[in-house]
Amino acid sequence: MITKLEKILETWRTNTSIGGEYSLPGLKKPLQPLFQELMSYAFPSPFQSHKGDFFYAQLLLVDSELKIDNDVLYSFCEKKDFKGVDGIFLSAMMKTIPEDEIKIPGMQNKCDNELTGIRHLGCFLTEKTLTVEGDVGSRAGYHMLQGGRMVVEGNAGAFAGSKMCDGELIIEGNTGENLGSEMRDGEILVNGSVGGTAGKWMRGGQIIIKGDTGDFLGKEMRGGTIHVLGNVGGHIGKGMTSGKIITKGKGTYPYDPISRLFVEKRRSKKTT
Repeated sequence: MITKLEKILETWRTNTSIGGEYSLPGLKKPLQPLFQELMSYAFPSPFQSHKGDFFYAQLLLVDSELKIDNDVLYSFCEKKDFKGVDGIFLSAMMKTIPEDEIKIPGMQNKCDNELTGIRHLGCFLTEKTLTVEGDVGSRAGYHMLQGGRMVVEGNAGAFAGSKMCDGELIIEGNTGENLGSEMRDGEILVNGSVGGTAGKWMRGGQIIIKGDTGDFLGKEMRGGTIHVLGNVGGHIGKGMTSGKIITKGKGTYPYDPISRLFVEKRRSKKTT
């Protein structure tokens, strides 16, 4: 089954908006017009749309008629050859499996660019709980929907919780910059520290940060609430027109904790 999934993944990589245009290879004829109709109805620019990529992956998986469960997904995620964008494909797999409680291994350092890692893991998550046993790349929990819950037991890259519409994102470690960017609703809890511009263009929902934050917290906020228990950087609330920022710490926090973490990792690799 893993071999078949690898072939489906390669088909998806080749024909999504990221790699080119959808040519719909391998889809049975009854599914092709359905895909084209839904794409034209739901997405103004389907060939440049993460939603289109997600939906195309679902159709490929449904068309394969493979019986995918959490064990299969976990084994598939343990492979080392994922590219950064493949989080959309894995998130589509989560949509098709029967379990409501999903666990996968950490997905950091499993693509060519270790600073980015696998992107968009948990995107469009709804009515399921996803636990990641380690680190993830950027845009974790992207566009999460109602009933979605994602728990990252390690660190997360930049833009975690970006464009969240609902649900809950919990990050046990640190995150990069732009946490909750363009967030509309839902809740984000970070037990560690956060990089700069957290809550940028935020329109609703709530962000709770137990550690420190970088500069430009709440930049150009339009709504929602940000709670910070640690220290904050400079230029707090710059360009903010609505919403609320509550801080309890003092001083500034001049560096991005995720960037520093990866610099330390790289240095340790060079010295060994």
